Amino acid sequence: MTRQIVHAEETKWVYIELPSSSDIRFLRKNYPFHPVDIEEFGVRQQRPKIDVFPSYIHLILHFPLFHGRNQKLMTSEVHFFVGKNYLVTVQDGQTHSLGTLFDRCYKNKKTASSFLSKGVAQLLYSILDAGVNDTIAILDEVSINLEYMDRQVFEADSKAIVEEISLLRRNIIYFQTILKPQIPLFNSLEKGQIKLLNGQLSAYWGTIVDRMNRMWDRLEDAHELIEGLFATNESLVQFRTNEVIKVLTIFSVILMPLTLLSGIYGMNLGSLPLADHPLSFLFVSFLMLLIIAGMLWFFKFKKFL
Repeated sequence: MTRQIVHAEETKWVYIELPSSSDIRFLRKNYPFHPVDIEEFGVRQQRPKIDVFPSYIHLILHFPLFHGRNQKLMTSEVHFFVGKNYLVTVQDGQTHSLGTLFDRCYKNKKTASSFLSKGVAQLLYSILDAGVNDTIAILDEVSINLEYMDRQVFEADSKAIVEEISLLRRNIIYFQTILKPQIPLFNSLEKGQIKLLNGQLSAYWGTIVDRMNRMWDRLEDAHELIEGLFATNESLVQFRTNEVIKVLTIFSVILMPLTLLSGIYGMNLGSLPLADHPLSFLFVSFLMLLIIAGMLWFFKFKKFL
């Protein structure tokens, strides 16, 4: 269980990470949250949302983060409960910026005062602004990986980077599914549709919307590029496979008459030409070499080689 509280002025920030049954009892006892909202802690939402109640606002947002050594993009879900003088955040233990910001406030009273003294709406904006900064940093890393893949497609073995391109393609698409539904949500904040979170903050929400739109544009460009790289890599693999098949086919065609000739003379028939000649082996070997040379010349003439 991780439940900590920071006070400053009249504002309170309740931070809960991986909520336990004790945390749920605490919220039910001290806050007027709807039971359905609390039950959603254990069920991952497919899309972010914002619900407005008479005494509080329930906001669910998703943030991208890398997971594991293979840098697979995953989603961290955070619940925000915004009241008149309190903010309750409930997360799944994976959002770096949220925990870092709370630790700074928890350990330093001056820092806590700077973030909480301006009210709950300003505190929420500061948290979301830090989350957007983290998201941009992840997008920058995706862009770096994309540039690296762009070089590797033509420099490295195409088969060796198929898995890397597929993972990067998956990360970009997954990133889009995280970001896309959250843009309309912040648009509603910018337009002043939620009174508790607007007022002087309308311009601030507009900056977040602009940054998210720019991220979306970058993701669309990245998606087009990775699709092009994916198709290019498949073409290169197919081309190299065809080259291997062509070489093997040429070998097979060359060996066919040699196999026939060796099979005929392997039957030990006395009526075969030169069968009893002491230099028959040399004659047959020379004939085989002549056949090989003739077929190679033919393939070269036809530009098969």
